Amino acid sequence: MANRKKRLKKGIDSLGEQIELHKTKLEESREEGNVELEGYYQKEIISLETFSLTGKSPLLWPRFL
Repeated sequence: MANRKKRLKKGIDSLGEQIELHKTKLEESREEGNVELEGYYQKEIISLETFSLTGKSPLLWPRFL
């Protein structure tokens, strides 16, 4: 069970890191004026946030964290 907790925690941390990375890249693409990249990063952020909210992991958070 300990390995499952570690894997789940790594997955949650990884999602958070990816969201933060995409947010910084979104800001950079806005500064550069690259509309295509801006749209791409917006879609990626939305999909990662909805996955983290609707996936199985949030249901398990209170039990394991």
